Amino acid sequence: MNVSSIHDIVEDLVRVYKHPNVYKCLHLPVQSGSDRILKRIGRGYEVSDFKRIVARFRRSNRDITISTDFIVCFPTETQKDFRATMQLLREVRLVKVNITRFSQRKGTPAFVLKPVTSRLAKERSRKLTLEHHRIAYRRNRKNLGKTYGALASNEVRTEAPSCITIVIDQ
Repeated sequence: MNVSSIHDIVEDLVRVYKHPNVYKCLHLPVQSGSDRILKRIGRGYEVSDFKRIVARFRRSNRDITISTDFIVCFPTETQKDFRATMQLLREVRLVKVNITRFSQRKGTPAFVLKPVTSRLAKERSRKLTLEHHRIAYRRNRKNLGKTYGALASNEVRTEAPSCITIVIDQ
């Protein structure tokens, strides 16, 4: 699923996610916080589309978990483009984010573009990851001391107790 594929069915999906048997988790890859980079990648949507969809799902269900993917250092990504990605992360405050450094793939238009240096890619990836960890920590603190149910999809036989306690250190 991506922003352009659900653009026209957002309201239908929001209704589906209200059903009690639907897990309240939406993965919506955005790739970049820069419209210029999204256009270069050929994504077919803008950052404002992503933000609108995230806001719509959150209005419908405050506890929904929304995750995304970011690609750092797409060829031609400038410091301004990267700052836009960092700003988007701060604005939407997602607790689950996959961060990937750009890698060339044969047969794609980007294959012929000069890649950004590995050092810069590592630096930007690290900065985005650290910011994501700060945001996730702040958002997850509200769960301290709470107990939640879990659904096991497979039976696992072990000598360990059947209850798992997760301790979040302050």
